[in-house]
Amino acid sequence: SDVAWDLLKSFSLLSVKEGKGSVHRLLQQAMRTCQSEEESQRNLIICIDALRSLWTFKPEEVESWKEALQILDHVKCVV
Repeated sequence: SDVAWDLLKSFSLLSVKEGKGSVHRLLQQAMRTCQSEEESQRNLIICIDALRSLWTFKPEEVESWKEALQILDHVKCVV
């Protein structure tokens, strides 16, 4: 709900810039620790699928390197 988003933004736990959202790492960790094993597995699969759909890196195509760098930190966190 908008109230929850506004509250998180007021405590700098959530930010949105140029249409991209970012959740504070402490909030991320708190949310993860509250998940059951099933929820954790389901969310991991969702993250992997989302990253796979965004991953366009091709070593032979220099143009793909910059875009891949923007996603690489997310890939490292999931691995």
